[in-house]
Amino acid sequence: MARVKRNTKHVIAADAIAEKPHFGVTQRDIAIRCGVSQVAVSLALRNDPSIGKAMTENVHRIAAELGYNPAANDSARRLIARRHGTRLLNKVIALFMPQHYTSASYFVHLFQGVQDVLEEKGYGLLVITPSSSSEWTTLPEIIQRTGIDGVIDIGYDFAAKRLKPNAPSEWAALPVVVFLRPQTGCSVVRFDYETATYTATSHLLAQGHRDIVQYLSFLPDELETLRIAGARRAYREFGVDPDTHLHHLRISYHWLTADRSRARDEYAAHPEEAAYQQALLTLLHTHAEISAILAWNDAVAIELWYTLIQTGLRVPDDISIVGLDDTAPILNDLGHNILTTVHVPLYELGNAAAAILLRQIDAVPAGMHEESVTLGGELIVRATTAPQSR
Repeated sequence: MARVKRNTKHVIAADAIAEKPHFGVTQRDIAIRCGVSQVAVSLALRNDPSIGKAMTENVHRIAAELGYNPAANDSARRLIARRHGTRLLNKVIALFMPQHYTSASYFVHLFQGVQDVLEEKGYGLLVITPSSSSEWTTLPEIIQRTGIDGVIDIGYDFAAKRLKPNAPSEWAALPVVVFLRPQTGCSVVRFDYETATYTATSHLLAQGHRDIVQYLSFLPDELETLRIAGARRAYREFGVDPDTHLHHLRISYHWLTADRSRARDEYAAHPEEAAYQQALLTLLHTHAEISAILAWNDAVAIELWYTLIQTGLRVPDDISIVGLDDTAPILNDLGHNILTTVHVPLYELGNAAAAILLRQIDAVPAGMHEESVTLGGELIVRATTAPQSR
């Protein structure tokens, strides 16, 4: 533990500090009041472990009593730090999220996981919501003015792909954690979609299903490749030819953000969705042997469920459905979720992303060691799957 030098020279002036307006209180004033050095106060305010617990608590207490506001002298601190070539933490993280993140449980769980870890460490979040078509080539003004310490990118890999390579050197040196898809120069938090799809497919094959529709994203990407690989691995292990029995269709983008509040008897598809629904019905008509569906996620599983029941097909008696993420329920008359799915630990993924970023920020130089964390899922068997009966 560091030795704390008591500052007895100025103790007699402590009473005068109380007369200062709150915005003028400095670390020197706190040091005088506590009778320690200004260096010790600076370390204690940052909860540095070299300062004892009692001293740290006392410094924080005196700072609160005096009304110390660390932001009041922020400009001066930045100027001094820049002159000395030192890094100054602002305790602010930029979080890139899709525009619809507040209305999608998937992203809400991720956000909460990130926020809880950062809040515990005293960090604030600056949420940026670019659209998928945004064409930024420089840092948004809000980021330039705020002074961020790092980035977590959950929205379209926007920061990693479009801003980091083209932005000023200060931005390029910032630690960045991306979600799902690895990017050069960034740490990454991933979900094991290959194994999750393998598990879901194996569940259906074990129930006697052979001809299965696997839904793919509205645009091809690396996650789609992993999911196809997982399904094909399960087919091979069951001795079934995936080229013959595994069928593919693409989802509509709007299925990912559809209104989940509609009651079953109020459901009415948007006209532009008719083609996607008709594609499924046509495939089922031409391949009567199809008896199960692997949905892209739970939101898509709900859209497919509505489509099937509208045409008189029964789930799971006629068609079994498996979702993937465990965020959007299909409710029965008792209000119980009946959707068989693979649970994705979204909150834990958010925790992991925040924890990695904090480690990167603490590293010297910041972000010098990129990390990769992959979490797995769990099959949750409910009531939308059943043994193949035809």
